[in-house]
Amino acid sequence: MTILVVLADRGSEITIDVTSGTTLMQIVQKICAVRQLDPEKYTLKFQNKILDLSLSVFLANLPQNSRIELVIAKQTQGNDGIVTIALQIPAGDRLQRKVESSLSLWEVLRKFEELTGGELNLTNSIKKNVFGPDFYLQPVVSYMNKPYRTMNELVSTTLQSLGISSGSAILKVSLEETKKTLQEHQKELEQSQKMNSQKEISTIKSNSENETIKIIQINSEFSNLVKEEIQQINESKQVDENNYKKSEENSQNLTKNEKDENRVNSSQLDERISNNNDNNN
Repeated sequence: MTILVVLADRGSEITIDVTSGTTLMQIVQKICAVRQLDPEKYTLKFQNKILDLSLSVFLANLPQNSRIELVIAKQTQGNDGIVTIALQIPAGDRLQRKVESSLSLWEVLRKFEELTGGELNLTNSIKKNVFGPDFYLQPVVSYMNKPYRTMNELVSTTLQSLGISSGSAILKVSLEETKKTLQEHQKELEQSQKMNSQKEISTIKSNSENETIKIIQINSEFSNLVKEEIQQINESKQVDENNYKKSEENSQNLTKNEKDENRVNSSQLDERISNNNDNNN
């Protein structure tokens, strides 16, 4: 199915193909990747209602050819990005605690380990082998029936990137046997964390460059406005000067005409006086 996304702050439209299982957060990420925007700063609106980004297209009841808006997300006041996570562990129990939505799935697992005082081991479990090396048990976190099983996925996927930025959510964790030793896992973890840090730095630089470009564009637009304003002022001054010159010329012409008329009147008066004197004589 297709969905039409309207960028509210830019007035453009983008059509994307989705499935019923596509999450709304994935839609935001796709659009932001195309437009070079920060997905954590945006959300979706449908029929004047802000959508829950953690839902799938099916659960959000979005029909075919839906027209939704990409808008700037407003920070929920009072919670500072704190969400409640219920974690279903391999034993079947469900633990609950509040965490920051900016945490990665790997960091969330570590937070729950801290909650139990180290009794719960989700990130460093191994399967002991009598006749060979012990193998690492890889944690697999599932959300909305989608598993995140590689170290790169666990380290780079944050709760917020899954659309979990407020309220509560349920995560399920299981342990899968690998052919890696604990030492090999530690190296892979370090590499994943290093790659994620480099990616974050790259994203920050990209966002900074985009903001710089926006500032330059704004300054350019402001400069153009100032130039236009100055030009209009100069044109207005020129019009005033021209009008003043015309007024002066008209005044001078009027004064000249008045003087000529006065001369004529004076001459006529002298002539009349002269004629009267002649008559009297």
